[in-house]
Order: sequence, then C-alpha cells, then structure tokens
Amino acid sequence: MIATPVDYGHDRLQFSYFLNPDTVNTIEVEESLKALYDPSSFKNKWGMPEIKYPMMYIPVDAQAALEAGRVEAYKADEIVNAIDVNMMNDAATANDGGMSLNKVLALDILATSVKNGWNRPVYFAMTVPDDYYMSLTPYMSCTGLAYEVTPLLEGDEYSAAVNTDKMYDNVMNKFRWGGLDKVESPADIYLDETVRRMVTTHRSALLDLATALYNEGVRAEAVAEEYGDTTAVEVKDLKEFAGQRYQMALNVMDTMMENLPVEACPYSIQIGANIADLYLRLSLPLGDDTLREKAIEILDSEIRRYAQYMIYFQSLKPYEFATLQRNDRYIQSAYFTTLLQMYSNADADVEALMEELSVQGVNFQKILEQLKN
Repeated sequence: MIATPVDYGHDRLQFSYFLNPDTVNTIEVEESLKALYDPSSFKNKWGMPEIKYPMMYIPVDAQAALEAGRVEAYKADEIVNAIDVNMMNDAATANDGGMSLNKVLALDILATSVKNGWNRPVYFAMTVPDDYYMSLTPYMSCTGLAYEVTPLLEGDEYSAAVNTDKMYDNVMNKFRWGGLDKVESPADIYLDETVRRMVTTHRSALLDLATALYNEGVRAEAVAEEYGDTTAVEVKDLKEFAGQRYQMALNVMDTMMENLPVEACPYSIQIGANIADLYLRLSLPLGDDTLREKAIEILDSEIRRYAQYMIYFQSLKPYEFATLQRNDRYIQSAYFTTLLQMYSNADADVEALMEELSVQGVNFQKILEQLKN
C-alpha cells in the first residue's frame, strides 16, 4: 500500500470524515488517498482528518488482469475499464459520515495491487459483515470461503458471483474438514455455538457453489435448445457441458454431506430445505431417482425435527408466544409448512406423515387457521 507507518500509526487516521466532500468530481483512489494522507487534510476548523474526494475509481489494465490470472481469457471482453468506488453510494460508509482506518487501508491495498498489475490478488473474507465490502460486491467472486475482487461486474449489490471452476477445485481438492468428516454419531463430538455457525457458513458456501453449477447447466441447455438443430456440434458441446455441470454440482453436494454430516451438526433453518431442493432439481437432468429419495429422506428428518418445535409453540399462551425470537416465529409461521409442501411436491406421502405427527401432538387445524389468517 502507499500508506506509511506515519500515515496509519498512533491512531492518526482512526476515522476520516466527509466534512465538505467534493460530490462532483470522481478521481482515482490513489489520488484521493494521497490527499487524505497529506497533513493538509487536517486543516479544517475541527482539526480532524478529512476525505475530500469520496467519489473514486480504480483504473483497470485489462491485459495485466489477464496476465496475472485474475480473469480467464474467455472473459476478456467483459473486463471493465474501472472499478467504481463511490463511497457516497455506499450506504454504510455514507451513514457513518466517513471511513474507518480499516476501510481506508483495504482500499489502499486493493488500488495498489491493481496498479502493480494485480500482482497480489485481494480477497475479503465472507465471514465479515457486508459493511466492510465498501459496495465492491458486484466485483467480487467467491472462490471458497473468501471473495476475490476482480475487474468483472458479475455480481450485484447484494450478492457476489461464484467462480465455479476455481471454487470447485478448492472445495474438492484443497479443503480440509477439521475432523468433522470422521463423525458418525452426535455422541462423537460437541460443537459450541460459534463452531456450529461456522459449519452453517461452510454449508451455505457449498450450496452457493452447487447452485451456481446447476444454473450454468440450465443456461447451457437453454442455449442448446435455441439452436434447434440437435445434430449441430455446438449443441452437442453445450449439452455435454451442461451434463458436466450437473455432475459437478452433485459432487459438491455429496462432498458436503460426507464431510459436514448432520450427525456432527444439525442443519440450521433453511439449510436442510435448500439441500433437499437441490437434490430434487438435480434428479431430473441426471435421471437419478435415488436423488429424489435422498431429498425425501432429508425432508422427512427435518419435518420430524421441527414438529417438536411446533408442539412446543402450540402449547404456549399468547404472552409466552410473544417472547419467541424471530427464528422461532419463522419456523412456526412459514418454515414448517414449507417443508411439508416440499415433501408433497417430491411425491412423498405427506398425508401419512401428517397423520403420524398428529398422533404425536401437532395440531394441524391450528396451523391451517393460522395460514388462513
């Protein structure tokens, strides 16, 4: 980075303010930061460090990005001319009225890396709050448990893209599972709340990868259909590509189930449903009904698990129910019925399961009345 210890040491720039920002001119990040690091940035009536130019950009050398391996050759035409870093459009930063030192230095590191030919790729951990991303999410690409900043606009303001090939290689060939892959029974291990959250983070990341691979297969098949000529070489190539993507998605799912087993850590809310849903979708293009059966098995287990929640919720008096947290309310108001609907859509005998759960104490009449209301 261009900052020196004199710039960032001794809390000198612990927080820099938008006191009288220039909201007309957009300048390069490096120039804006040089103005901030200069002692003159403190020359205001408050004696506080001032970011004069919050509307910034990082110029992109497309050839350098290609040579450094930040972008695959077939995406060369998609490389942007500049990465937009407008802090006035970043809600978290604008609401703060300035930038904390960690954001300033992260931006400095990124801009310096790009200027030096992308010699050192820059990543953001997916476990930090979105506020740290400085609205760079559209330029981020997930490669495992981190987002790489690239000169491609593949994501959006809410979610990063997935570099399916790079992440697939990392997951299948480089990930280490910390012993959870050896667990065969809940009695084998105890995971505290923090570790359970990290298991959910891993599962969510793997689901994102598998879903992205599945979607690539769907898009390839859709393009193949547009050709019309089923004998064309392009069509055959596209269908072969689609088949590969579906199989890769299944490989990721099976790897997750094997190495992050439910015996080690139960699924958090929605994770179980999402896993079952993807197995159901993959069963069709792969022509494998055992995947549908696996989805039904997961849904059956999840429904039985959350049925115990429903019995408890239905036993509460109104003032007791009012103390439930948001996740509990979501289970009661939507998630349990979603699981039942998915179970039915998978051609499983939902009526028999509901009859069994009724005997155990689930009042489906109450659930029906709630849905009507």
